[in-house]
Amino acid sequence: MPASICSSYTNTRAAEQGKHSVTELSLSSWSRGRHQLAFTYSFDDLFFSTTFWYEGADFYELEERYGVEFMRQLYFHIAAFDINKVASLRPDTLSWGPLADYTTPEFASLWKTIFKNVWAQWRDENDDQEYFGPSFEVSQGSASDSPVATEQGEVDVLAFCGGGKDSLVAMKLLEGAGGGGPHLTL
Repeated sequence: MPASICSSYTNTRAAEQGKHSVTELSLSSWSRGRHQLAFTYSFDDLFFSTTFWYEGADFYELEERYGVEFMRQLYFHIAAFDINKVASLRPDTLSWGPLADYTTPEFASLWKTIFKNVWAQWRDENDDQEYFGPSFEVSQGSASDSPVATEQGEVDVLAFCGGGKDSLVAMKLLEGAGGGGPHLTL
């Protein structure tokens, strides 16, 4: 769905009644298979879903190696940054649903900072300089601060690539800094 359509969404039932209703964006459900993660989001009476396929990953094996709790926290963080695209509908509140126990104060600060700064261009293009994202409850959560021991794999560097000029510059800088060894690009 084009961003211009998403960003102009209004609650028609509330508008017909001449009042503003509080809108909530929710992480409604999530699931994982051996090689995929799926998330469902709701906004009023609209539903959105995203499925990520990770051909080289085995989530069952990763849960055995690092623990279900650690992996569940990782799944939450993937959903937390994927849900940003639906937040372009300007919800008043956000419910993290079945993964709400990971909304620690540290996470809330990070998410709100990223939303505010990354979405600056969107706010400008949509003439909404005062929208800094939805509010949400912060739990004391069960997020673990315990480090997870990892093993050195075949890949030295993981480079995130959205396909734009920023990604190209980052990869060129990595290459120039001697990071030209084995790497994966997302």
